[in-house]
Amino acid sequence: MNQIEPESGFVGSAESECYIGSAMTDVEILCATGSNVLARGRRYGRQWLLKGLRPEFRDSTQMLRQLTKEFEIHSRLNHPGVAQAVGFEEIEGIGRCVVEEWVDGTTLADAMRRGSLTAKERKRIVRQIVGSVAYLHGKGVVHRDLKPSNVMIRNAGDEPVLIDFGLADTDDYVELKSPAGTEGFISPQQRESGGAHPSDDVYSLGVIIKDLCPAYGRIARRCMGPLERRPADARALLRLIERTDRRPRILGGASVGVIALALLLFAGLRMSTLSRSSQQARARVEVLTDSLSEVRRQLQQIEVYDRLRENAIEEGHRRVDSVLIAYDTEVFGPMTAAQVNAVTPAVNRLLADLRQTAENYCESLDSCGLRAHDIEQTRIELYNYYTITMANYHSKWMKKMFPQMNQMR
Repeated sequence: MNQIEPESGFVGSAESECYIGSAMTDVEILCATGSNVLARGRRYGRQWLLKGLRPEFRDSTQMLRQLTKEFEIHSRLNHPGVAQAVGFEEIEGIGRCVVEEWVDGTTLADAMRRGSLTAKERKRIVRQIVGSVAYLHGKGVVHRDLKPSNVMIRNAGDEPVLIDFGLADTDDYVELKSPAGTEGFISPQQRESGGAHPSDDVYSLGVIIKDLCPAYGRIARRCMGPLERRPADARALLRLIERTDRRPRILGGASVGVIALALLLFAGLRMSTLSRSSQQARARVEVLTDSLSEVRRQLQQIEVYDRLRENAIEEGHRRVDSVLIAYDTEVFGPMTAAQVNAVTPAVNRLLADLRQTAENYCESLDSCGLRAHDIEQTRIELYNYYTITMANYHSKWMKKMFPQMNQMR
């Protein structure tokens, strides 16, 4: 007699827990920090971080301008290593709030206190943080408050994410330019003059690197040293780290060859000193040339793989965008306020299509040469990308259907 296989499904889920809508629900105050209050809410079936003002500051024009500036700068950024800001709206009980991606994880400060990070993980985290700050500097944004407590480590993937852009600044703002930062991490130049200078972030990164990764001690000292020796921005710092890593990488991949190369070079010099025959000298030069060619080949392979990984993420973004554009044009664009009951079912279909698009694409990467770890990181990046991008589209659709929502902004 054939056994009936049990049917799969969610355990203990209630219908009320599966609702996806545009209203912010289950708002919970988490803590108050300085002039701000942090809360958590639910919308679109996921959690969001809400950053508003404490009650005593909600009528302050200056504090509201500061919060507005934070959103305007933060919302420009779209990078997997930067928490996303998706809205600036009125939340009942809190007032005007920046709505941000909820990063499920722990702070880098807590991870460092636990002492659970290996040397390899510490180097990886440093490279990823510097890469994220390099993205900011490429966009003309200076964070001004980099420290371990403003870096979250995701539970899924252990990726570091920059948070808290309350002190961020750019050259195109002419107000709120006073010195800003946290004692122990602020550069002497920022303390004296303020403004938006990438070298100030480099100084703060140096403090983080000094405590987080002793293997990069020389780089940390250079970041914290005189301004003229400090890397100009995080992009220059990232290149410095890559040059430092390249030497161990070559040794790790071809240690025997490099040791042999060093011995042959010494022998060649010794033989020249002793005036050995030119034939022997030529033979050693040929061996040296072959070894250097092998080193160059390995470096080229690394560069090719890095480009492959970047192209995979870019292609994934394009596929997600094509799904969103199709729904924007064919489904939500023509909707009117009279069809509001059709929004939630359409959003559910869109989410299912986006999820399936991401899964199908990541499955196709198995044959392209990417390692399993990098395919999984691409999957996480696509999930984050389509969730944030869909939220922006949803806000656009709601404003079109209900023009009075524009007055709230």
